[in-house]
Amino acid sequence: MMKDTDKLIIQAFLFALVQQKFPLPEPVRLELATIAANLAVKPMALHHFAVQSARLKTHYDYGYNWLVRGEGMRTMGKSQYFPGDEEEEGDRGDEIENVTRDYCTTPVSKEEILERISANYNFPQAQQIFTAPDPVQAARNIYILVDS
Repeated sequence: MMKDTDKLIIQAFLFALVQQKFPLPEPVRLELATIAANLAVKPMALHHFAVQSARLKTHYDYGYNWLVRGEGMRTMGKSQYFPGDEEEEGDRGDEIENVTRDYCTTPVSKEEILERISANYNFPQAQQIFTAPDPVQAARNIYILVDS
């Protein structure tokens, strides 16, 4: 049976894949497929692979840390930054509406992707992504392009 930390490792790795802009090089993809074959037995191999890969480490670390913090930590302090329900809509003084448009290349935020990965985690599906001919595109198809 997988431990919670094992699931976090896999989810953080999925996030690192989604954040890649280009397919993984062939040697990296083959090593990932080898790790995926034994993933249920040795999930820490995926962690070691991620932290040793210059290409994946930053995104893996971000995803893992975000997932470990937990939902309670993610929502702490929001009330001090956002107006409360008791504030009237017209009571904002000389505030100017924000008309700037956000032109990001990823249609969803990092946090939203992590929430999708966490909410829709499926071990067999993760193994399929890791062994796909293009794991980056397989992960992006599931967690970015297709609404969950």
